[in-house]
Amino acid sequence: MIFTGIAQIFGNSDYKAALQSAALIGFIGVLIYVAFQKGQLDVKWVVGIIMTVMILIVPKVNVIITDRVVPANSAVVGNVPLRLGLTSTAFSKVGDWLTRSFERVFLPNEVKYSGNGLLFASNLVEESTRFEITTPRISSNYAEFWKSCVYYDLSLGLYSWDQLISLNNLMGFLGSNTSQTRSFTY
Repeated sequence: MIFTGIAQIFGNSDYKAALQSAALIGFIGVLIYVAFQKGQLDVKWVVGIIMTVMILIVPKVNVIITDRVVPANSAVVGNVPLRLGLTSTAFSKVGDWLTRSFERVFLPNEVKYSGNGLLFASNLVEESTRFEITTPRISSNYAEFWKSCVYYDLSLGLYSWDQLISLNNLMGFLGSNTSQTRSFTY
């Protein structure tokens, strides 16, 4: 979206008019400067500015955006200024190489950034909120069990949230540690 916005700005005819206006104002400024400096003009400075503008801002390139996490987001954006295209390509290549090197050495395949995105942990948290039991009877039984049994045990301090979170076998733990004197609607 950012490159598309930049392409719309720099590919627009208004941008060309603004560039021509800036060139005219710059030329008038150089004429005034020369008039007050009694004809002494540093030609290298003027040529350097013109070359910089003509080489880095005026030429446009196509930028190929490749999204490895969501390939459908990949695109080609035209009318991007040459300097921005070259700079973004360089940083992208270096960043991609660093990410892949880091992943290869330090991360298992399941949690690699290139396959799961930068905010992989937040994606896990978001997906965990979408977990639901699809069978209505089992869902109702679990809701009643938690409401009638587990919450009271937590309130009485028979076990803590930290214990429940760190368990490998939650149902086995609750079956052996939940108070036997309570009941719930089944």
